Amino acid sequence: MSFEEHLRTIVGSLATAQRQAWHGEEQARKIVAFHGPYVLRRFADMAAAFDTPGLYSEQGAIFARRDVHGYHSVEFAANDLHIVLDVADGEAHLSWLAGGDTDDRPITIETPGAEIDAMLLAAVSAYAKARAAGTPTFDSSAQTKETQHV
Repeated sequence: MSFEEHLRTIVGSLATAQRQAWHGEEQARKIVAFHGPYVLRRFADMAAAFDTPGLYSEQGAIFARRDVHGYHSVEFAANDLHIVLDVADGEAHLSWLAGGDTDDRPITIETPGAEIDAMLLAAVSAYAKARAAGTPTFDSSAQTKETQHV
């Protein structure tokens, strides 16, 4: 085998490895890294909306995990409202649990911001409906026990 043939074999294997890295878990992480900053901005908008005078939305938090490759998980967590963009089963997913309702959808690099916005608004809507109806979706006895423990 000549030098050029060896070189093509090595470069060809590198190209194959790079293509395979885009599949499965690695591709999903790149999708989360791509959409993570957008979703975090939306979470900040949501937190600001919940933090208006006269609206008692209890406590919540925004979590983001990132490394040198970018975000690999972003999360909005509050009583009765939980939204997560992360990797599940080798796919990027945006999922939420609010007021007893839930939704979970795979997200691709091509998923438009409008689709993500619609899903976030659906989560907030489910949360608002449950709160307006007075439907508790958490264990109030556990909250009482925690309060007594503190």
